[in-house]
Amino acid sequence: MIKKRNASESSKRRVSHALTCDDRGRREYDHKLIEDVCALHTTGTLKALAVLDSGRRAEKAGTNLLAVWENYPDGVKACRIDEGNDGFFVLCVSKDFFEGDVKEAFLGQLVASWLLADYEGLLGGEYLRRNEVLFKKEKVVEAVTGLALEYGDLSTEIMIDPKYFVLESVRRMTRVYPPLSSIYEGFLMGEAESTSTMLRGYQEAIGELVKEGIIHLRNGYLLMDESFAERTGRQRFKAISFLKMIERTLGPYLLQRLKRAGTLLNLYLEMARYYGMGPLEADRGLVTKDPRSFLHLPTTLGTVSLGTELGIEDILTYVQPLGDITSPELERCGGVLNDVYILRFRRGEKEEKALVKKFQNWVGLKWFPLALWTLGTQNFSVLGRTRLGREYAIGNKLRRNGVPAPANYHVDINRMVLIREFIEGQSYMSVVKSFLSQGRSEVEFEKLRRLGSLVARIHELGITVGDCKPENFIEDPCGTVHVIDLEQGAYKGNRAWDLAELLYYSGHYGSIFTDSERISDLTEAIVSGYLENRGDINVVNEVGGIRYTKVFSLFTLPQFIHTISKTCREEGRS
Repeated sequence: MIKKRNASESSKRRVSHALTCDDRGRREYDHKLIEDVCALHTTGTLKALAVLDSGRRAEKAGTNLLAVWENYPDGVKACRIDEGNDGFFVLCVSKDFFEGDVKEAFLGQLVASWLLADYEGLLGGEYLRRNEVLFKKEKVVEAVTGLALEYGDLSTEIMIDPKYFVLESVRRMTRVYPPLSSIYEGFLMGEAESTSTMLRGYQEAIGELVKEGIIHLRNGYLLMDESFAERTGRQRFKAISFLKMIERTLGPYLLQRLKRAGTLLNLYLEMARYYGMGPLEADRGLVTKDPRSFLHLPTTLGTVSLGTELGIEDILTYVQPLGDITSPELERCGGVLNDVYILRFRRGEKEEKALVKKFQNWVGLKWFPLALWTLGTQNFSVLGRTRLGREYAIGNKLRRNGVPAPANYHVDINRMVLIREFIEGQSYMSVVKSFLSQGRSEVEFEKLRRLGSLVARIHELGITVGDCKPENFIEDPCGTVHVIDLEQGAYKGNRAWDLAELLYYSGHYGSIFTDSERISDLTEAIVSGYLENRGDINVVNEVGGIRYTKVFSLFTLPQFIHTISKTCREEGRS
């Protein structure tokens, strides 16, 4: 049991003298007297002592003390010293328990969470600082792991304001332990000094993670390392289990610790009583600001917060950075699996366009045939937010590396809306149809060769298009080939699928009257462009194999399948 201990009269006088106020009402502390206060209630060597001046939300205003002891037989215990309308709330913990909570959540992080607050080290300051940085480093890793799991490919594009880590950590801890909101009171009330103090430990932890290559600095923001995000994705289920373990407080994991800690649950209840709230009162004094407001995505019109929620009806507000516009019109232009719109507007004397995509989750019958078609050959993403994230992130990476792709104007992850550049030009679907219907043309042969070269360039960057049909490529009036649909794109995806779909699906536009020689010429043009731009010859040979000829036999005439396969094998040997 945690006992409420009343100090003797002499002790009370010492407590009252331990605290004085300066001209601005801030508390000043007599270090020796505060140590004496803690010494009244236990024996042993004091390793560290920290003070957290808060308690304004508590039923009785007071000061929080964290005392870490070299030897403390009770493991962890809370003591209260009442002094009129003022007093101390003292959290005593053994060094082993304290360090175990910092490193391994030994006490469910209930004690370690005090290091997230704005505290002053009165004794053992360097010891507290080391453990603070260690704990905050773990919280940063936990936070970026959560982002990698939640946002997938998009996570490496997110620009993180360091304040996100402070807010997210406090949000998690106060959600699990509502009474802790009192020790974070300065931060929750938006006090700049408190926020700055809490950030210092994070900045040191972030510096270590930058050296380790987990995160990177760019223009005052932090970005997740691509290799870290990839590793997290591969270990998805392991990472989810880790995060759930952190969230659990009364599950089997912590209950085992309670047997050893003994008084942890009583400690929690004691804090709840002292701070004047019920132990399950999770809606009082908690973080109300969305941590996602400190997460940003870059666009050609500036950055967009992940906390922003705008639908299509708000688009006109967001295109204003394009310039003064007039005569805006939003026109639906189709889309079976997504809602797709063209935004037409005038800027000065020029008429311009933007493309608006509202991503839907692919469920039900419209997804089922696609799943059957590619079963065992290619996996398609069905969740709207995943596809939006891929189109946004992969498009950004391609443009950074000089590959023509539409610029992103605005992205709303919550409502799954993407506004991007509208590319004017000739679709490669029409190029393929013309080539197959009219016979070989050197102009069109060169266009198809450039298409194959673009696919090779994309593959060289470790990216695959995923949905590599000819209609997803456009040649603009200057002759530049753009890839325009990347929602099925992937990092280190199936390159053979890209080339196979481009070739076999192009054969789909041939008719029973199409000469097979034209199919062979089309294949030669695309494959030669692919190989000339450092495309992998093994990919070409794989495309000619039976794995892909079976998949596309539903769409393309058998004689064309045979011709494409044969030409690939011949080009692969040359």
